[in-house]
Amino acid sequence: LPVIDRLRREVSQLSRVDMIPHFSLREQQQIDELPLYSRQGMNSFKVYMCGVPGLYPHQEDGFIIRLMQRMKQLPPTAHPILSIHCENTSICDYATEDMQSQPLDTLADWNRTHPNLAEGEAVRRAAYFAREMGVRTYVVHSSTREAMEALAADKHPNLYVETTSPYLCLDTDSPIGAYGKMLPPIREPESRKALWDGIRSGLIDTMLAKVATVSIVCRVSPLATKCALNVNSRNIFLAAVKKVVAQTHRAIEHALNRVRNKLPLGKQATMQSRCTRLVKG
Repeated sequence: LPVIDRLRREVSQLSRVDMIPHFSLREQQQIDELPLYSRQGMNSFKVYMCGVPGLYPHQEDGFIIRLMQRMKQLPPTAHPILSIHCENTSICDYATEDMQSQPLDTLADWNRTHPNLAEGEAVRRAAYFAREMGVRTYVVHSSTREAMEALAADKHPNLYVETTSPYLCLDTDSPIGAYGKMLPPIREPESRKALWDGIRSGLIDTMLAKVATVSIVCRVSPLATKCALNVNSRNIFLAAVKKVVAQTHRAIEHALNRVRNKLPLGKQATMQSRCTRLVKG
């Protein structure tokens, strides 16, 4: 509760944009205090079916169901929503153990520590919980083709789905090395395509640019000392914007060159100089 007061004070003083915080819940005391949070205007919460080593513990299914039951007891005007990190923690733990002695030199290697089917299974479980409990649920950072296949079968009006810029812009063929280590991992090209198809078909409701800065020292550390790894999506977003701008410049330059080539020779040099200044800004 003191955190809410501090957030309200500091955000109003320091932030230039509106903010809507949501709290990660991991203890029974927090479930008991849910009505207090709600009265303070905090009605967005988060749980992890698969935690992040050294940062967030995972929450068991029974805890999630108990939390949903408590959310249903809040006033209807609260409109609470539960965000869920959907990965099967047992599958990920065993896969990570199997990779302990293996090199993690590529994004494909890193991807094998959190298999696609761990996300697909967990999305189905979250969808089932949300439907049966009647609680609005938000699946965060969907990254796999398997998740899209699960949603095609199981999505319903109480279930909302998000993906983020890294999974739309990068795949395991991307040459960014350790900078691409994150959880869930960057996936193979087939999953990236499936996410774009999910946006077009309406399976995905929102796209997020997520920023979680982690040092390169942490990213290149061996799996045995794995810490919380997330790519700085701001850099990915800026790189994508830069690529689009460069493509736009080339398209403009091509069109202007076609016009220039139709001019008399005496005017072509003048137009070339003007075109260069225009394209380079």
